[in-house]
Amino acid sequence: VLDLDLAILEEKSTTNTNASSNEEKTHYKVWERSNILSLMFMRMVVADNIKTVPPETNDAKKIMG
Repeated sequence: VLDLDLAILEEKSTTNTNASSNEEKTHYKVWERSNILSLMFMRMVVADNIKTVPPETNDAKKIMG
């Protein structure tokens, strides 16, 4: 529903440029949203008593890795 798995299943696309197609720009925006929501969700659900220092990354796939 929220495409939370997109950031985990797919690699981050290249950054948008003026030469990027509308489809590439849309995919990049959807991936970024999925990544942010996935990171927030993962950090929220891990119990405080088992949580270690969260990895310093902005990539949900790296945390799952």
